Amino acid sequence: MKAKYRWNEYTSETLLMLTILLLFVSTSFIVVKVGADVYKKIVQDMESHFERSTPLLYIATKIRQNDQVGKIELEQKEGQNVLVITEDLEGTRYETWIYNYEGALYEAFIEKGTTIKLSDGMRIMEIHDLKMQQLENQMLNIVVKDKESKELELSLCLKSKAKQ
Repeated sequence: MKAKYRWNEYTSETLLMLTILLLFVSTSFIVVKVGADVYKKIVQDMESHFERSTPLLYIATKIRQNDQVGKIELEQKEGQNVLVITEDLEGTRYETWIYNYEGALYEAFIEKGTTIKLSDGMRIMEIHDLKMQQLENQMLNIVVKDKESKELELSLCLKSKAKQ
């Protein structure tokens, strides 16, 4: 009879230990799952921000490097707004065109007066949409939209336009 009683005692202890172990494993799994979901969301947000901010920073850097009187203009080419940056190198005038074409940011570096198609430029990076507009006399507004339709906007004050 005592043996049977001990067996029940061990069984209840074993069940208690297994229940505690199961509770620990379940809680650990839930914590890991929640952590993985949070990490996934953070990575997605960082990628989305990168997709929107990198083209803006690229364009802003190009503008700031060349912000001189008469060197930066917005022009229409094949129905697209194109940022045209003019520069003189060794006595020859060149233009850098920056524009959105078929879901990507493109850049073309050509001698002034050369006729090219927008498709002839170099693909820089994917973007969903790019809008550039001259606001006031010296303000240039640039809006980039990513594949999730999130927008990031940058307004630049052109020093070269302020001097005119």
